Amino acid sequence: MADAPFWMYLVHMPIVMALPVLLANVQLPGIVKLAIVVVASVGLTLLSYRYFVRSTAIGMQLNGRRCPRGAP
Repeated sequence: MADAPFWMYLVHMPIVMALPVLLANVQLPGIVKLAIVVVASVGLTLLSYRYFVRSTAIGMQLNGRRCPRGAP
């Protein structure tokens, strides 16, 4: 999870801008809508990092070369 924040920073804005538009006509208190947006954006960005970025060339570009576990 330590490698994911930079990816999350890069891709969160379109998600955070789109979700409130989708929730605009939903009859819920504002704090509930805020919680939905936060949880959904964190979840979507973490899932996208795990399955589409981490083990790809994008992940290598963002995070650099990975050292094997136990290496000094």
